[in-house]
Amino acid sequence: MTLQPRPAIEIPQLIAPLFVAGVAILLLAALREPTRQRLSAIIVAGAGAAYLSGGLGPWEFAFCAVMTVVAFRGLTDYRWIGAGWLMHSAWDVLHHLYGNPIIPIAPLSSFGCAVCDVALAIWYFAGAPSPYPWARARKRGDPMDDYVKVLERIYDRFNARDIDGVLTVLTDDVAWANGMDGGYVYGREAVREYWTRQWTMVSPHVVPVGFHRIADGAIIAEVRQSVRDLEGKPLQGQTHGLKDKTVGHVFRLREGKVARFDIQESA
Repeated sequence: MTLQPRPAIEIPQLIAPLFVAGVAILLLAALREPTRQRLSAIIVAGAGAAYLSGGLGPWEFAFCAVMTVVAFRGLTDYRWIGAGWLMHSAWDVLHHLYGNPIIPIAPLSSFGCAVCDVALAIWYFAGAPSPYPWARARKRGDPMDDYVKVLERIYDRFNARDIDGVLTVLTDDVAWANGMDGGYVYGREAVREYWTRQWTMVSPHVVPVGFHRIADGAIIAEVRQSVRDLEGKPLQGQTHGLKDKTVGHVFRLREGKVARFDIQESA
């Protein structure tokens, strides 16, 4: 690769990208979750295709493919979005040195993009918090956020196979939908037996991608569910109702704990 001639970098070329990153953060932070995270993942995926004619040949398409995977993972974890922007910053540097600038008429545009991307990555690694004091105050005062934390704990502990960590946030008389056989199981010990039995047959993994409240006060979690056999292979010929799909999990809470759980085929 041939080192490309570029103009000298001056102070404005360092400050302007930080200003752009700041404006982007202020705009994105005004969005409510999960819209903020979903749009952020879409943006970083689009950024991966910005250099398809960047002068580095087939590597441009390979980078685009990798960024697509990273963006997909970013739908459920902001750290992947942060990693995507760091990767893009490194790609900017390569184009600044050896390829075409991201804006053809601006020779230093790839350098500026690299600076901007690092600032965005730092924000995403911090969890993409809102910088607005009024937004933080509203979040602290919204009981919905406390409920979401309870539900996120359930998914986290379920995936870790920590049944006791889940049972602590269920009521004693919880009614829990049986996704394998139909019907319900009642009470925390029945939920323990149900999941213990399930984990001896299959290896499920659930990822919540969004939460919203409906008119009767219940909270619906949109969940991507994947189910493998105990060796991690796709299931074949199963007779139970567990399979890979996106479902709606309906939670009804009482005094901060889950009192009823239902399953919808779509969120």
